[in-house]
Amino acid sequence: MPEPLIVAVPREIMPCEGRVPIFPDTIPLLKKAVTERRIKFVVEEGLGRSLGIKYQYWRPEAMVARDKDILYRAADIVLKVKQPFPEEIEFYREGQGLICFPHVHANKETVGKLLAKGVKILPYEYYPTRHDPHILSTMSREAGHRIVDLLNEHQGRTWRNTHIFFGGARGVVCRHAIAAALEAGVPTSKIHAFDIVSGLFKDPESGATYETLSTEDSGALEKALKKCGILVLAAVTKGFGAPKFLKRSHLEFLPNDAFILQVSIDEGGNIDDEEFCQLTFGHKPIYTVVRGITGLLWSKPRRITVCNLPDIPGIIRPEESSRSLINASFPYLVEILQTWPDVPDKYLVKIF
Repeated sequence: MPEPLIVAVPREIMPCEGRVPIFPDTIPLLKKAVTERRIKFVVEEGLGRSLGIKYQYWRPEAMVARDKDILYRAADIVLKVKQPFPEEIEFYREGQGLICFPHVHANKETVGKLLAKGVKILPYEYYPTRHDPHILSTMSREAGHRIVDLLNEHQGRTWRNTHIFFGGARGVVCRHAIAAALEAGVPTSKIHAFDIVSGLFKDPESGATYETLSTEDSGALEKALKKCGILVLAAVTKGFGAPKFLKRSHLEFLPNDAFILQVSIDEGGNIDDEEFCQLTFGHKPIYTVVRGITGLLWSKPRRITVCNLPDIPGIIRPEESSRSLINASFPYLVEILQTWPDVPDKYLVKIF
């Protein structure tokens, strides 16, 4: 009988990431669905602890490893949620598979080093689902719904009376965020939607209808930014990462105490100014930028609060987000586990 395929599931090292790529009850379903071979799972001790998943819940369907080095050494495929970090590179070896959200364009150096080692990287982003162009859309939908929670926490109830700028308004994140904002009572007149494409847009899921203006129109951008106390930035171009459509000069038009929520930070962010593109995490989700330089349009220092959480679904209601990810990725995992190591090229990250 051939050796079983070993799937290792390490704990996430990104601060405050609460999601898991599988639940204990997922494992027997995967084993049953993969009919071509035997599958063994090894999970790192503590996986899912923040969700209330105890050590014994993983047994007997999976082995539980205390040593991260042993976990990786045993693995044919490593299954994660978030991208690999530089300190994890040493654990991988040639021929291993890695299934995760690698956010290639924002993590080129780490991804490049893994490819150089001969690791096969299989992004969730490359796999279409029955309802979405790729699994990432499932998490984008979750992020869009969670934006209202973040605004309630950091802006109080009065945010509903504020003009809101949405960048990437035809994308999944903003579509769901706009629908949630309208449902929360924000009037359409205070929604300022921008995207590459301009014109009337109707969200196919929520039915919300709104006008989008072009991010190429500097005049329209400036006019909207002068009004907007909240910016939700989620523009991502497939295959190219996040476009930097907001320049330093645009930020001069923001009112004092503006709040920027940059969901696209996973792919590098939409602001062409490094000071506004520092990652934030759950233990410190916001920071303040003070701008007021002689010669700029601002006559006195302005405070701008920035929230650059790269991981909204993993921080806010992570159990729900985990279940959404698991349900969306299940057919993908079955396909990969059935055929490994023969994987279609369309699922693999290539050298860039």
